[in-house]
Amino acid sequence: MPLRRFLFLDCDALRDAVLSHMQERPSEFVIDRSSVVFPLDPLKLTVLLSGTDSVVKPHHGVYFDLSAEDAAAFSSLGWNLSKKSALEHKTLQKLVNTNLTTSGYSSSADRKTLVLATGDLTPAIVNCLEAYLLAKWFVRLYCFRTAVNVDFCDRLRTSNPVGFQSIYLNRFLKDLLNGDHSYVAISSMTDPMGDGARSMNGSVMPLQAGCRFVFMDMDNILQTLSRSESIYLQVPGATSSRNLRINLSALTNRTCGPDQSMVQCQIAIYCIAAALAGPLASLRWETIKQLEPDTGTPILELLAKLISSTPTAAEKTLVLVMGDGILDDRGKASFTGLLSVLIAQQWRVEIHAWVDSLGGVFAELQAAHPAFVAIKPLDETVAELVYVKPTEVEPSVGSAVSSNLVAPSTPLERSLLLQQMKDMQQQMKDMQTAFVGLQASVLAPSQLQQEKDELEQLLHQQEEELFDLHAAIVVGEAERKRQATEAHLKHRLMLQKRESMLTCPITQCLFETPVVTSCCGKTFSESALDGLQGSYRTCPLCRQEGFTTFLSRDIVQLVEHFKAERDALESTPC
Repeated sequence: MPLRRFLFLDCDALRDAVLSHMQERPSEFVIDRSSVVFPLDPLKLTVLLSGTDSVVKPHHGVYFDLSAEDAAAFSSLGWNLSKKSALEHKTLQKLVNTNLTTSGYSSSADRKTLVLATGDLTPAIVNCLEAYLLAKWFVRLYCFRTAVNVDFCDRLRTSNPVGFQSIYLNRFLKDLLNGDHSYVAISSMTDPMGDGARSMNGSVMPLQAGCRFVFMDMDNILQTLSRSESIYLQVPGATSSRNLRINLSALTNRTCGPDQSMVQCQIAIYCIAAALAGPLASLRWETIKQLEPDTGTPILELLAKLISSTPTAAEKTLVLVMGDGILDDRGKASFTGLLSVLIAQQWRVEIHAWVDSLGGVFAELQAAHPAFVAIKPLDETVAELVYVKPTEVEPSVGSAVSSNLVAPSTPLERSLLLQQMKDMQQQMKDMQTAFVGLQASVLAPSQLQQEKDELEQLLHQQEEELFDLHAAIVVGEAERKRQATEAHLKHRLMLQKRESMLTCPITQCLFETPVVTSCCGKTFSESALDGLQGSYRTCPLCRQEGFTTFLSRDIVQLVEHFKAERDALESTPC
């Protein structure tokens, strides 16, 4: 069942927080507070709060001072607005409390999320949020990053790190302002690229016909290449996937197209593949480092920005360089929802990915929108995109890393790999220091260039080995979790079989004071036979009259052992 969202909005508190934030930054915003009632675009705010991975139930908002035009705009988007009789009235708090009372607890079968957009938090509102968290709800709070809000959010996040999430609106403000951007100072809208094309971090993205937006998950491309059992077979001279390297220039030409002037935005996301950040930058890629690999979150944020920018170019293409096989259920729902919105806005979507990394999300979109979605497997041009890793300089004595890495399977091996990574990082720092010293030396230019090339080659080698180490740790951790989950499930199945053997055929519950009949030797719970009175009572199984029973101590012990083992399994996470 999809996640259900319940949206609540405090218009007055959010408006005051927006205006205060803008007035504190006169170099970024121009505003006459007396002339502005609600500066945010109701449609963009609703899209941000609604998300794409859930079904939105009610939209509840409260206000004291809101223009008729803004109120009508919110109402047209499905908001049920309640007017407060006084600014200080606790109308929002009452609505939120009533919603919890009527909607009840959240469960795995009926997952619910409270979404609240407001200004400065108060102790009363925080108490409401804590009540939702105790009822197993997810809580998403949209507010501005102020000292008061940060203190309250840290407290809620500490007590419930899984259920609570705070999203600070500071970084979305320019995208949420009314469409004419009259509140944004001219100096803050200056084009940083100097050619009229803003990056995705800006608030304005003017488009030209035929423009391309290219988003690449570098980790996904490299990890699929290094783990594939089939790609290296198509490359002459390759003996394993570990020997393959990606040709970044060819990959850029394939995904960005022959006319670089048509590329409006070119962003590469990475976490593990940090060694390629420099080469990517030299090919005009804007790089963004994410904290965890395989999440897809930065690209989802970029897609949301595309939607909110409402571009008007006649022909526009979104290019995703990634596979969808790594996405979890929530990620698949998010990509499906966002890409569907973009297709509805007449975007064409190109998917460039290895066949091994594709799941079903992109294929389903292509089947539903064949005129707008095209999947272009990278395997088709593997000869151009991939080359065999050249023979490297012999590693130094201090480097104990083998080129044939295997996934760590024990805590000791993982510890050794982490220590090797630290040693390699120190070696890289030492080489960088030596390189700086070389630049300041008075050696002859030819000798200086030779030593510089040698150092750069060693540095590149260390970066590749560091990437291999990190990849091996990720693979090993995933395998450990898979084995633990599989063992947990096998244990549960075994307990289910034992439970059926220790269940009374009459009460259909575990034996309680198990007794065995003298006639046919069948075991029952003593309470199940209490209704059979007299010396001529009949056995429920063989129908013999006048049977007797005796306590089975062996069954008693088996039931006790089963209960203890079941309770231990339930208390142990997968």
